[in-house]
Amino acid sequence: MGLIKKPFRPIVLALVGIILTSSFIIGINMNQVAPSITNLEDPYVTIFRGDAEYGLMLSWDDGPITDLMMSYLEDRIGVTHTSFIITSRITDYVKLYMTDLLFRGFDIQSHGLYHEYLGDESDLDYIRETLNQSIIDIQHHFGFIPTIFAYPYGNASYEESKIVLSLFDVGRGVMGESIYRLGEWPNVYRKYCPHSLPSADGICDETVSMISRRFNEMIEPPDPTMYNPDSKLWDKSVNESTHKMFKLYGHTSYSFLNRSSWDIFIDEMTEILSNNRVWATSWGEGFAYEKVRAGTTISQIERGEDVISFSIDTSVDISKYPIPVTVKVEVPNDWDVGSVIIGEKEVSVNEIISIDNRSYIMFDILPNGQRVQIRNVPSSDSEPPQIDSLTMRYLANGTIFTFNAFDASGFITDINVSVTIDNSILTLNNIRNPIFWGNSTYGFVIYDHIENADIMITLEDSNGNVAYLVEQI
Repeated sequence: MGLIKKPFRPIVLALVGIILTSSFIIGINMNQVAPSITNLEDPYVTIFRGDAEYGLMLSWDDGPITDLMMSYLEDRIGVTHTSFIITSRITDYVKLYMTDLLFRGFDIQSHGLYHEYLGDESDLDYIRETLNQSIIDIQHHFGFIPTIFAYPYGNASYEESKIVLSLFDVGRGVMGESIYRLGEWPNVYRKYCPHSLPSADGICDETVSMISRRFNEMIEPPDPTMYNPDSKLWDKSVNESTHKMFKLYGHTSYSFLNRSSWDIFIDEMTEILSNNRVWATSWGEGFAYEKVRAGTTISQIERGEDVISFSIDTSVDISKYPIPVTVKVEVPNDWDVGSVIIGEKEVSVNEIISIDNRSYIMFDILPNGQRVQIRNVPSSDSEPPQIDSLTMRYLANGTIFTFNAFDASGFITDINVSVTIDNSILTLNNIRNPIFWGNSTYGFVIYDHIENADIMITLEDSNGNVAYLVEQI
């Protein structure tokens, strides 16, 4: 497999997929220098981003403060996680920490109103009420509806898991898939490997050094173990599927009592990520990507001498799951530049990907009924993006800044912020629109009450156009 470089973030990545429309013409001469465009395979939606054959999902439970500390280590290797939070424990400090995570591409999901074991079915109305309140809390404090529930202590009774599935899309447990606990993803859509570490706490001091070994066992799987309906555990082998998701979970608040284990964790993850076939993401984003991907269709494919066009849509509610999917399209080998038109917007493709003597363009797109054109010409967009509405507010021991960033003819790719306070300069390079917001609002958090500062925000779009906002507060 070839290595995809990073031409631009919200629009180009990924390989390995399922062909959704199959008019691939058999018998193409692979030595042909410039094959006719009519001999090229149809576009299809990829399974994982980043030219990936494997996915890796990461989550932490219970510890918002230590989750924040871990996030700075994860930033070093380009990994994000989902924080499963107990919503009755949301204070101003917790809200500040979680807002910081959201603005840096991390994710928040529900671990319940209280950390209560769901196993005795003593009061199902109470269970429903408290779980629903956790949804209300996250929507109120963080602006979106959670889709995943992590079972406290990893399990639940059959009736309680039915309540979970009536309120959330899926439940996340531990130690394989229990026949008494329903609805764990991603077996709803595709068979996959079981959980990755043999500990009820997931990653902990005793298991952290096993992560890369467990991953290597997954990519070199043993003979398949079929589902046994008489067994309490639901064990599926990755041999049964090309969709391989490595699922990591733990508790930063007490699993990593030995802080040296944090360094081991980074070393283990770095070892896994050195394999360029791995897409690492959070549980929330990983699930939403798969849900949107599973409902996506490509239709009305048309071809011309220097253009390929098609429509793309999904059956999933994009307002709830505003997650782009990655599309791969084969183009003639003589193309050396390209651009993608998505609705009214254009995206420059600075590099045609070459794999096994065939050429491809790959890009991310929100599949909401748009028409897409892929052309053998560079983008004509020269309009810079726009920034406005910089606001600030104090919360707990910090200051939250928000602003709007949008581009009428392209897509925002990179946002950098420089904050000068008393001749000291703070640079922030990892600013994202929160995963489930699906709007134009971005932000950042500074852990101090800022009264005087010079702020410069730099935006770059998918066609290389740059905009600046400079303000003094």
